[in-house]
Amino acid sequence: MAEIIAYLDDNKEWNKSNIPAKLLTCINYAFARIEGVQIVGQLKKIATINELKEDLNDL
Repeated sequence: MAEIIAYLDDNKEWNKSNIPAKLLTCINYAFARIEGVQIVGQLKKIATINELKEDLNDL
């Protein structure tokens, strides 16, 4: 079985309706920002990712 993966950048503009979640097998959610040797930042869109996971149990 082939995997279809979406790469979602936390720092780009997107919302739940932009993601063809029913066609995906996996979401790669990129949220880290690195300054020097430290990872900094917030998970701005993690709630949207969690909503998608609730809607589609296989995702």
